[in-house]
Amino acid sequence: MSLDLGTSATALAAFEEAEGVQAPSQPGGVGGFLSDVIVDLGFADRTLVEDTVNEGRQAGKAAVALLLERGELNSEQLARAIAERNGLPFVDLKAFQVDETARQLIDRGAGLRYRAVPIAFAPDGSLVTALADPLDTLAVSDIAVMTKSDLVPVVADSAQIERLVEELPKHRQADDFLFADEPTSPPPAAAGAAPPPLALVAPALAGTGAASALSPRLEQRVLELVRTALADIANSEVERLEHELAAARREIERLSGGSPPSPS
Repeated sequence: MSLDLGTSATALAAFEEAEGVQAPSQPGGVGGFLSDVIVDLGFADRTLVEDTVNEGRQAGKAAVALLLERGELNSEQLARAIAERNGLPFVDLKAFQVDETARQLIDRGAGLRYRAVPIAFAPDGSLVTALADPLDTLAVSDIAVMTKSDLVPVVADSAQIERLVEELPKHRQADDFLFADEPTSPPPAAAGAAPPPLALVAPALAGTGAASALSPRLEQRVLELVRTALADIANSEVERLEHELAAARREIERLSGGSPPSPS
């Protein structure tokens, strides 16, 4: 599940030949400040960037954010600079042929939260995932757990990632049978039919990644069901104890009534 950049480099060898993929000039990354990489790639004038860096220090704001706000830099140029700095491929998602099976492995909420979307499978079976920020270790680890895959990170324009993610369903197919009673969810079967049990649904989802992990929404629903079940068990146990207590009281009263009167 962990990110291994050494393994990733091998897995990306064939991927980098695909249309829309731009390999980094140095696989190990160029390092340094992101602002310097932006200048080296010709996306902004050095004087402008240095002035913006100084202004950002005084305002407590990142220079890159100021450049984006003022239109001196666009989101695609930023993504290219991030990819070059970290020695990762940049993927133009408008030109790249996204693997739909890979893309469907996460839902819209996760994609928007992490600004990430799986786009292909590497030859070794790893999941190639486009991220706006490949150094977001939480995003990388959570998506790896969610998809039960080793991730190969690549960088893409955050706006293009968002466009692909917005087309995803709000939750995955594995969630549907648990939310069949909600007005916003389509019924899982004909009217009056019971939702299919998990044992029947899971095989149909095998290999799709939909049942590979609980989405946040599904996890919340499962917790609600568990709480309800525990409450039912607790109520049943309390009722049983009340019956036993009442029976014990009746027995005490019976025995007390049959005892001889206390001496005066």
